[in-house]
Amino acid sequence: MFIEKLDGVDMKILKMLVEDGRVKLSEMAEEVGLSHSGLRRRVKALEEEDVIEGYTTKVDPERVG
Repeated sequence: MFIEKLDGVDMKILKMLVEDGRVKLSEMAEEVGLSHSGLRRRVKALEEEDVIEGYTTKVDPERVG
């Protein structure tokens, strides 16, 4: 099972995405100590293994009428 293979870097990536789903990949890469392409591979693997199930947008219904 992939979840058993998550390391500290994966957990940092997930934490950053939970806190701010729009965080820039370059910012995340610098924070976790990976190259941009290395970070992208990690995120893609997390998506492919359904650890990251998707990305959502929250809308305030009062503001859109």
